[in-house]
Amino acid sequence: MNKLAVLITSFNRKENTLACIQSIYDQVNPNVEYKIFLTIDGSTDGTHTAVEATFPEVQLFFGDGNLFWAGGMRFCFDRIKQSGGEFDYYLLLNDDTVLFNNAFNGLLKDFQSLPSKESIIVGSTQGKNARLENNFTYGGKILLNKYNSKSKFVLPNKKTPQICHLGNANIMLIPNLVIKRIGFLSTQFTHGIADYEYTLRARKNKINSYISSDYLGICHIGDNQIYTWKSTTKSTLKERIDYLHSVKGLAYKEYMIYIKKYFPYYYPQSFIMLWAKTLFPVFWEKFKKR
Repeated sequence: MNKLAVLITSFNRKENTLACIQSIYDQVNPNVEYKIFLTIDGSTDGTHTAVEATFPEVQLFFGDGNLFWAGGMRFCFDRIKQSGGEFDYYLLLNDDTVLFNNAFNGLLKDFQSLPSKESIIVGSTQGKNARLENNFTYGGKILLNKYNSKSKFVLPNKKTPQICHLGNANIMLIPNLVIKRIGFLSTQFTHGIADYEYTLRARKNKINSYISSDYLGICHIGDNQIYTWKSTTKSTLKERIDYLHSVKGLAYKEYMIYIKKYFPYYYPQSFIMLWAKTLFPVFWEKFKKR
């Protein structure tokens, strides 16, 4: 039977984390042997105690609060490797994602249908405050052209996996074969850009990414995830500049590294766009499609 490592990072989201882990144990007849690894990145809300009490089988690792999502995932992955762990698949899972009880088997069924075993499957999710039809929230995107990062989401067709170029790692299945070729999440990215960069790096190495044929879980979109700028009526210039540089905001330095690496022609426009959002957010409030 195939072996699956489930990687999760958590920071002060105890209830979400517990619900996420429970949804893993609720999988119906999973056709895979799995183990859960959780990085608790400096949480102060009792996540550590609650997980140990409720799910003692989960392997815990502890960060200092400065790892963020991508750092926490790398920390988790590195500890697995250091312990001599070897798995056929690695499932990256956000701690605010609740899996449907057929998610594991759906992922593996989709994976087995692909033309190459050196492929990535990105799971699509649903939730409230959705941006697209069918209550879609996260999943995979296709690029609209090769010159910039503009893209659109691909919705599950409930039949077969479909190619995507960018993938959200709310649910992302990576076979060990892919990791052996291109490594894991890049150390250049601290938080949220790392998953997109990974699927683009895979594509650059002739490794395809696909969205799951159907929805695999629930992951809601919060208001702070819908708007990628701060309003002039709700923030000062200093707060907006701080947000520009924050890894949980616009992640200016890391975003520009990402753009330069994969969309160099889009670099000047990206520079102008980020500073315009920061200095003149009223422009986005009036003209940007939300």
